[in-house]
Amino acid sequence: MALSLVKIKDVVLYVGLTANGTECFNAKKLLADNNINHKLLAYNDIAQHKGVFDALNTWRWGPQAEQKVFTDFPIIHWTECYSDFSTQLKCVTSVTELNNSALIANKQLVD
Repeated sequence: MALSLVKIKDVVLYVGLTANGTECFNAKKLLADNNINHKLLAYNDIAQHKGVFDALNTWRWGPQAEQKVFTDFPIIHWTECYSDFSTQLKCVTSVTELNNSALIANKQLVD
């Protein structure tokens, strides 16, 4: 039997007051326009940014458990749940990536 995506959960959008603020706003708007429930974590104090990036830089993403290096917002991540009960943590860092993601393509599966 082929492995299939059955649910998406724990969608989180990280935003901050940076020069990339428009991208953060557009990511929030794209999630709202697609009726995707998510947690919004806003880091308005620039002193918080390094700690957020350092923490997320230790996480592993996707089927190959790849490490990413974060240096700006937005950061959008979610958990994909598959038919064999496995899960994968996925992440994108731009509206373009978000538009092309499994999250948008499978928005009906968001829990």
